[in-house]
Amino acid sequence: MAWVVDASVAAKWLFAEPHSEQAASLLTNGEDLLTVDLLFAEIGNVAWKKLDREKLSDQDAALALADLREIGLTVYPVAELMEQALKLAKNHRRSFYDASYLALAMREGVALITADLRFYNALASTPLHRSVQWIGNL
Repeated sequence: MAWVVDASVAAKWLFAEPHSEQAASLLTNGEDLLTVDLLFAEIGNVAWKKLDREKLSDQDAALALADLREIGLTVYPVAELMEQALKLAKNHRRSFYDASYLALAMREGVALITADLRFYNALASTPLHRSVQWIGNL
């Protein structure tokens, strides 16, 4: 099975957080994992925040980023999705970042799996709810 994964899921691969076990199952079950190149910048930002707030060491942050590069993700340029992402962001009042992952999922005909509960809940009552899955349901 193929999934689009967003940065909220990737963060759970790299840092011990709630639902890390469910996220890890995506890596061990032979799933095809797709994402947008934006994911790397978002994870870099997560690592930066953890350096300050959670006292993550510089070495552990660097290792996490290196580990992310080793994960077999199929990465698509967000530039290919910008128009659709902007429409989704505007119509559903979600960030362009979140909408970029959703635009990829829709284009590729697969579901987006997210650990961002606010994003998931915001789409739950819309026709897009079938395109988004909550990590806790794995």
